[in-house]
Amino acid sequence: MRKLLIIFAFAGIFSWTGCDIIKEGDRLIPITGGSVREKKVLLVEFTDQNCRNCPNATNEINNLINRFSDTLVTVSIHANPLPFQLVTKEGNEYEQHFQAQDHPDGIIDGGMGGQYSSHDPQVWGGFILERLKPEPAVSIDLSAVFDETAKEASISVKLTGNKALSNAKLQLWIIESNIKQWQLMLDGTKNNDYIHNHVFRTSVNGAWGESFSIGSGEKKDFNYTCILNAAWKPEDIAIVGFAYNPDTDEAFNVQEISLINK
Repeated sequence: MRKLLIIFAFAGIFSWTGCDIIKEGDRLIPITGGSVREKKVLLVEFTDQNCRNCPNATNEINNLINRFSDTLVTVSIHANPLPFQLVTKEGNEYEQHFQAQDHPDGIIDGGMGGQYSSHDPQVWGGFILERLKPEPAVSIDLSAVFDETAKEASISVKLTGNKALSNAKLQLWIIESNIKQWQLMLDGTKNNDYIHNHVFRTSVNGAWGESFSIGSGEKKDFNYTCILNAAWKPEDIAIVGFAYNPDTDEAFNVQEISLINK
C-alpha cells in the first residue's frame, strides 16, 4: 500500500519550484488524513542557526506543545542574509514581511499588526490562549497520498465556510523535524549535534498561497501535486495548511498532518 506523505521539489538552498495545481475532477486522490473543525492556533517562530537565544525559545515551544497539545501548530522559519543550511528564500521573504529580523520572534496567528507577536517566548502562551477564543471562520480537512515509485505526492484540502469570506488565502507549507545541524548556543559555543524541529522547508502553492472566497456552509476543494526533495526524510515531514486574511495576516484556522502514518 502506498505510504501517506507530502513532499516538495526544492533544488538548492535558495531555489524554489512551484507545485502544480490540479483542477477538481482532473485526478482521483484517495482521501485519508486529518481534519480540524475547531480552532487551532499557528505559532510561527523566526529563528536562525547563528542565534544564541533561539535554543531557549525552542525549549519554550516544546513546553507550549505539551501544554496545548493538538490545538497548536508550530513552524520554525530560518532566515538570515547568510546562506546557512536551513535558510530559504521564502523564509527571508516572510521575515521581511513581518519585520522579524531580531530572533527569536514569535508570530501567533499572523501577529495581526503586532498584537500577537513578541521576541519574548514567555508571552507566547498568553497570545495562544487569546487566539483560541474566536470561533474559526473556516474548517479544514487536509490529506495527502504519496506514490513512492513515482516520488509524486498529492495533497487534498477541503474547506468548509463557517461564515462568509470574500477575501482569503489558502497557504500550504512543508516542514521537517529531526534535522541534525549546528546551532549557536547561549554560551557562545556551537553544537554540531543540535536537533531542529518543525523547520520550514518550502511552500506548496506559492509564497503567499492561493486566493479563495467561500460562503457560510459552502465547501471548496483544492488539490495539488508535488515531488519530494531527495535530501528530506519523508518520515519526518509534515504538511501545514492554513487559511488567512491577506490584508491583516490573521490566520483563521490551521491544520497539520504527518506525511507518513506512524
